[in-house]
Amino acid sequence: MKLQKIRIEKFRGIRTAEIDVKTETALVGQNNCGKSSILRALNSFFNFESEKENFNSYRHAFQKTSTSIIDLEFSEIPDDCQLHRTNAEENSVRIRLKYRRSDIWETLHNNNWITCSVEDREELQRFIRYVYVPVSRTDSALSWSPDGLLKEAVMSWVQGHIRNRDRISPKVSRVTDLIKDRALSGLSKHLRTLTHVKDQFIFELDYSTPPDYSLLIRNITLKVKDGEKSFEILDCGSGIQSLAAIGLYSYLAESIGSIYILGIEEPEQNLHPQAQQSMLNTLKDLPLQVIFTTHSSAIIDTLNHEQVVLCRRAFSKTRSFEITVTQLAPSFWNNRNIDRERYYNFYRRKNSEFFFADFVILTESPIDSELVRYLLEDAKLCFAKYSVSIISLDGVNSLDYAYHLLSDLKISFAVVVDKDFFLPYYHDNLEHSRNPQGFPRYRREYKNNRLIQDMLPDPNKRNELLELFFSNHSKAMTILQDINIFCFRYSMEIDLIGSAIAREILFDRLNINENEQSPQELLINRKKKLKNLEVIIETTRSLPVRSLPNSYKKIRKKIPDLVQSSKI
Repeated sequence: MKLQKIRIEKFRGIRTAEIDVKTETALVGQNNCGKSSILRALNSFFNFESEKENFNSYRHAFQKTSTSIIDLEFSEIPDDCQLHRTNAEENSVRIRLKYRRSDIWETLHNNNWITCSVEDREELQRFIRYVYVPVSRTDSALSWSPDGLLKEAVMSWVQGHIRNRDRISPKVSRVTDLIKDRALSGLSKHLRTLTHVKDQFIFELDYSTPPDYSLLIRNITLKVKDGEKSFEILDCGSGIQSLAAIGLYSYLAESIGSIYILGIEEPEQNLHPQAQQSMLNTLKDLPLQVIFTTHSSAIIDTLNHEQVVLCRRAFSKTRSFEITVTQLAPSFWNNRNIDRERYYNFYRRKNSEFFFADFVILTESPIDSELVRYLLEDAKLCFAKYSVSIISLDGVNSLDYAYHLLSDLKISFAVVVDKDFFLPYYHDNLEHSRNPQGFPRYRREYKNNRLIQDMLPDPNKRNELLELFFSNHSKAMTILQDINIFCFRYSMEIDLIGSAIAREILFDRLNINENEQSPQELLINRKKKLKNLEVIIETTRSLPVRSLPNSYKKIRKKIPDLVQSSKI
């Protein structure tokens, strides 16, 4: 049996969420954005008694008057499972927990919710269970204590290995009888003599319960052996401690005897990036489903994006904030006409930190990224404060991958592109399409690019934009700004040549003789140097704001507004 889908309504900060569960599912997002709420919802469903007090005290309530619903759908149901199927055509089971003042359990059968009995819930537990691994899993979990994780795991293991025939306890009993007869009996007699009374009675020291193997495993400690040296686990680093705790939790889940789901808070805790990826690969090899929260881009880099669930804080009219949950739909590839293999060939070369950003900026190249970063920082935008990430696309052919991913996950973003993203060069390539001064010429038509239609679905708007590209680029930029697109008049470096002051700075920087100073000299004969990052940035830095190219000014002024408005 497998958990296939999670539906949550009005639980903690989540108004509504629907999650397709994979073999490994990562819950990602910034701090305090609801990732743990999903793990706690699962724990509430599978281990209700451990969460009951949180329901009673309203800690799990979206609002005090609201009804929380945790609705789970399971697939691949074994033939001997007695639970009601959702309908005759599907081999699936759907059960939900509703809680307001008390817990109500229901199962879906033929489109009707019917009462789910205690026996039904026990039947579910026979086939699938859930183990919650909290953030705190070091000292108290790894030391020997009455309710500790280490003791529970050791006792479970020993009991499993002596279940058929206990050969240890009889030997323990013989040893303890020897201690009682030879040592403790003498103390018993001595205590009697010290009472100084004539009554006929004796003292006897004995065990309160018959001794068994448990006497031999008290105060066991977990050690880490490295070569010839052995260290107490509590003397090791917190990363090793966390791995040990996850291992113990995984064993306990395995010992249950049914299929199980492991819900882990931040498995990457205190591990270096390579160890994080190795740990995740180990979890993948276990015969279970793993749902985990993470802040690690190194871990996300090892996953497919369908396995990533993005949690974000959003404005709410009824509480201080609420949580939105987004995930790529199974139909993402077909709906967006995207080749899945090429999509991942692109993203596997990217750092996944943008999943944690409040705002993302897409650019065509690393040089474009650095220019945009400079312009925005010069405008006093703090990237760290507003959680801004910049992704360099290495050309616009990959733009549709990033554009659709961010759109579907509802991450706010802006796009900065050259004009040739929209329009083909007059003679198909730049070098054969220059005017006498060296500036590019374009054909009055759009490229055959479906993404342009996705950006501007209205054909009238597209026609208007096409005309404005040739008659009034400033107004064209205004139309594009409304959909968070910023387009250079030509390109980053060519737009710079449009500024007379910038040309003078470049003539001086590149040591161009006075009789050779022209836009053509810069655009054609010095085009390689013109693309140099240092030349671009230093020239831009030397310009007063009023002398920047209009496209630079738009980026510098408008993107900070978009970034700030993306914060709740």
